[in-house]
Amino acid sequence: GLNNSRLDFDLYCQDSKVTDPVTGESRKLSSVDGGYFNRRSFGSDVEYEARVDFRQDLDAQEMAWGWDISFNAERTSYNVNELDTRDDRVMFNMYTETTRWFGLKFRLDVRNLIDSIETRNRVIYSGLRGLTPIETEEVTAYTGGRRFILSVNGSF
Repeated sequence: GLNNSRLDFDLYCQDSKVTDPVTGESRKLSSVDGGYFNRRSFGSDVEYEARVDFRQDLDAQEMAWGWDISFNAERTSYNVNELDTRDDRVMFNMYTETTRWFGLKFRLDVRNLIDSIETRNRVIYSGLRGLTPIETEEVTAYTGGRRFILSVNGSF
């Protein structure tokens, strides 16, 4: 019932293991983590990630709108003396854009619309990770807040 619409589903799952060079034990892959404000690319080294994207073009109004929602497993970075686990399981974004004025594209994005919570557990060891005592442990939970982004594209 929604003309000029598109709905995309992406799913990424893996169960890859490596031999940890520090402990010699089998473990999942280490995550390449960009943190809350710098989301990694889809399909990075996480156990699972799913994303749904919706877009509708409203040609008569010279505009479009859409949303995306993503779910992912927690991701862990294994460093020589540190174990860093992050979890920001749900992210929901919306946008609207128009090409109505001056031959330019105006786009308004609302990021993290549901103000989801990210958690981080960072364990720092006194020497080699998992083989020496824990020196420090940081546990945080925070929201990045909603972010509004207005962008203008075109030839000036």
